[in-house]
Amino acid sequence: MTLNVRILIGLVVAVLLLSVPFALSSAWQGVMTRMLIAALFATGYNLLLGQAGLLSFGHAAFYGIGAIATMHVMIGVERGAFYIPLPLFPLVGAGAGLVLAFIAGLFATKRSGTYFALVTLAMAELIHVIAPMWNSVFGGEAGLTSMRMPSLGVSFDSAAQVYLLVLAWSALGIAFLWFLSRTAFGQLALALKGNEQRLKFLGFDTYKNKVLVFAISGMIAGLAGSLLSISTESASYTLFSPEVSTQVVFYTFIGGSAFFFGPAIAAAALVALPYQLSNYTHAWPLYQGMLFMVVMLTAPLGIGGLFGQVASDRSRDNAARSFKRLLLGVAAVGLMAVCIESAQRLGRGALLEFVTGNNAGLWLVLAGLLGIATFVLRRRFASGGLKASLAGKLAASHDGIRPNSP
Repeated sequence: MTLNVRILIGLVVAVLLLSVPFALSSAWQGVMTRMLIAALFATGYNLLLGQAGLLSFGHAAFYGIGAIATMHVMIGVERGAFYIPLPLFPLVGAGAGLVLAFIAGLFATKRSGTYFALVTLAMAELIHVIAPMWNSVFGGEAGLTSMRMPSLGVSFDSAAQVYLLVLAWSALGIAFLWFLSRTAFGQLALALKGNEQRLKFLGFDTYKNKVLVFAISGMIAGLAGSLLSISTESASYTLFSPEVSTQVVFYTFIGGSAFFFGPAIAAAALVALPYQLSNYTHAWPLYQGMLFMVVMLTAPLGIGGLFGQVASDRSRDNAARSFKRLLLGVAAVGLMAVCIESAQRLGRGALLEFVTGNNAGLWLVLAGLLGIATFVLRRRFASGGLKASLAGKLAASHDGIRPNSP
């Protein structure tokens, strides 16, 4: 992809994002705000996993501390104790995430692999357990709430104004990570994932670099948590739960850690998906988990990694096979969802209402999935390739020759 094409795509995306307040309803503006926050959170996490190769199961700690710190500032401004312009609140959350991640990184990065993941999980779970009992800091089980106060001549009482604020900070955060990945430090972080032992032999202090990468990733997570608390005007101990850490891991693996924008795109899509599916079913987490398994089984490098293979001449054939398996898997999940939903409604006596109701869009999607499954299966089994392959292996086994031997 040439530079001009990338610039054109960037301009189109920017225009579309800026047009949201004018083109969508306030409800969808709120959804878009959550999509931007999730995209920022996933991109920051990908700095740790995709570049440094460090799998963290406790990134919710920095996400949550950014939200809590911002809420305390909002409460102080609301009570008149001090004044900070609302557009600068995200700096507080980013600073809180940076400090906590730096302290946690001093201990966690002494280990690697599974032990590193378990240490980060233990740290986040420790805060998750303590938070409901520490009312003065975390607000107990009820959490903290406050109102956005007018600042710099802007009321910040509409979804459009909050969306534009989140858009500005998300763009700054993602742009910062993009340019950081192009610096010498970013290349060094990438080398940590490739061969940490070789870096040690070359004289680099890998421990300090891992701590710094961990701290920057935590800073972006704190920034995302701060934007969330500003948009919802609340924060609670649930932000430290393992579910939040698991979600960002899902975003990164589904989007593909090798592609910079892959986790961001996956995060935005997976935030919008429940908003749509919840109109039809309460079992959407089940289908989301099934889609995750399909992606991991058919495209271990994620969707972004799959498109990266398509761009490579050497891996194009493998990518085509993976893409066919992915389409077949998605179609299978869609058909399983139809069976599950039909069985549930049959048990409640509401199957006829589900079939004849206002579900035209859903039926079109399911018809498309069925068509994809039929097309892939027809190409795979009707071409005779599988039959010829099995016949060749059987003939080779009868002749006492091991199949696929040189």
